[in-house]
Amino acid sequence: MAQLSSPGVSVSVIDESFYTPAAPGTVPLIVVASAEGKQNSAGTGIAPGTLKANAGTVYLLTSQKDLGDTFGTPIFKTDANNNPVHAGEQNEFGLQAAYSFLGVSNRAYVVRADVDLAQLDPTADAPSGEVADGTFWFDTSSTMFGIFEWNYSKQKFVNIEPIVITELTKVDTGAPKGSIGAIGDYAVVCLPESDADAVVWFKSATLGWTIVGGTDWQSDGGKAFQISKHTQVPQWKTTGGSDEPQGSVWVKITTPNLGAHYFVKRYNEATMSWVDQTSSIFATGREALATLDPSGGGINLAVGTTYVQYDVADDNTAQFSIYARNKSGASSLSQVSAFSAGSYSFVLNESVAGEIAWHSSTAINFTMTGTPATDAEILASAIANAVDSGGGSMKISQLKLEQQTLLQFITTLAVKSH
Repeated sequence: MAQLSSPGVSVSVIDESFYTPAAPGTVPLIVVASAEGKQNSAGTGIAPGTLKANAGTVYLLTSQKDLGDTFGTPIFKTDANNNPVHAGEQNEFGLQAAYSFLGVSNRAYVVRADVDLAQLDPTADAPSGEVADGTFWFDTSSTMFGIFEWNYSKQKFVNIEPIVITELTKVDTGAPKGSIGAIGDYAVVCLPESDADAVVWFKSATLGWTIVGGTDWQSDGGKAFQISKHTQVPQWKTTGGSDEPQGSVWVKITTPNLGAHYFVKRYNEATMSWVDQTSSIFATGREALATLDPSGGGINLAVGTTYVQYDVADDNTAQFSIYARNKSGASSLSQVSAFSAGSYSFVLNESVAGEIAWHSSTAINFTMTGTPATDAEILASAIANAVDSGGGSMKISQLKLEQQTLLQFITTLAVKSH
């Protein structure tokens, strides 16, 4: 240190540079943890070292750029006020150490552990367990609904991309809330709590949201509505067909030229993937059976087979439901209630292999004893005898209805007979 002979400032320079001691043949191995699927430091693509498939792979890196290209830029989290989160679990200290080392050296082995730090990011969605094998998913983001609006002035159909609603907070009594969409917009409500899996709505200036095809919708300008295949185009023209007003709607239920395509997927636990289901659209369950299983008996329908039915409310409106085959084998009746002793009758219609229409109407007459266990056998026997005597091919030994009363069952039969 210099000796000052009068008041003044003495300055000393001390070299504290970081360096690695010479160690021939020694190259460090640095194990890091990072977010999965990060961008490289240039932002031009995925950093390969952060892919799950490459976890555990050892990379020999020779520069800081090489590190950035392989593992991306080290991430250090900040809070809502942009203050650094010191000692945060998601801070990538390992990558920072490798980056600092490669600033003074030109060789380092780097390997990423199979840990995704991004999984610690907060989310507004509630956590859930593993998906059960065979679970169905209606993929509304990929589904095309086949909605076409008639443009009267241009004499052509215009494909509509509707607002898709899957959140209960966005509906009011089944309809989209008034705050959603603008006048002239279409929306499709897809909620498991609804009577149908997909209901098409239109926002009118006078009526608000109305179901497409419904009485209110039709009265708002006298619009026409048709659901049909791409080969059955509505003849809404000023020449060669009826003169339908602006805003009439055609729902095309076959896939060509932007027609409806419902993406229904089923989870396969063995492959841990969602598998696309072929889900054609039919008017009734009978039409679906006649098409999917023309030989009859359900022998060609595997459990999990799906189809979409249109106009499920049976009132010529744009309401669609997805159905899946739940199980195979004979049906049986296990519960009978809500009936007192006495004589009853109803009409049973039967579908026949390869035919869409009901085959015949068969009167089912039976007498209940008032004992549920015995009544199950009485009803099953009455159905089987009536079908056999009518020349039908359906054989019923038992009929099973879980969580339904017999009264509900007969009411269901009556509805489905129409």
